[in-house]
Amino acid sequence: MSNKGYEYWAAHVAAIADEGIDTKAYARRESLSVSALYYWRRRIKAQQHGPHPLAVVPQDQRVRP
Repeated sequence: MSNKGYEYWAAHVAAIADEGIDTKAYARRESLSVSALYYWRRRIKAQQHGPHPLAVVPQDQRVRP
């Protein structure tokens, strides 16, 4: 991931949150792709929260059908 791309989109995502504006309205105003904003918002949020490891359930505690 290029830092320039990340920083560019992170600034837009932050502006949306700071302004409290609808993502679609912001995209229209700034002539940006709505789908790109949603993509980068998900990507940035995932990076900020880190990976979510799957819970490992011991075999003796698994539910049997």
